[in-house]
Amino acid sequence: GVMNINWKKALDLLPLMQRHCIQPDVVSVNAAMSACLSRGLWAEALELFEGIAQLGLRPSVVSFGNAMLASNNLGLWQHTVDLLGWLRSTGQGPDRGCLHAALHACTQANLKEMAAAVRSELASPAAGEPVR
Repeated sequence: GVMNINWKKALDLLPLMQRHCIQPDVVSVNAAMSACLSRGLWAEALELFEGIAQLGLRPSVVSFGNAMLASNNLGLWQHTVDLLGWLRSTGQGPDRGCLHAALHACTQANLKEMAAAVRSELASPAAGEPVR
């Protein structure tokens, strides 16, 4: 299937691209993150997310969603919540997947008020719509 990517090859490609002066873009980093997530390599996915800024790239909503999923799987609830704040600060707006990840983190971290706010955001018809 599509998710049957060799994650090791996906990870090895990024430095290889750089050595050959091919600048990885956010799509290639997201693909490598997805490959890690599909194999349960949560910490590696987060490392790739951290590397986006080092590459001088702007993380996309997909990047944030992948990082939030990895963060939740590592039990880093506050980090997931912080990622939601960072995503909002980019002006891109969270999609439904990001909101669900944040809600899970808020519930696990016992952040009742924030969980309620995210829950009401998810209930809104415009939840997850791109910011215009």
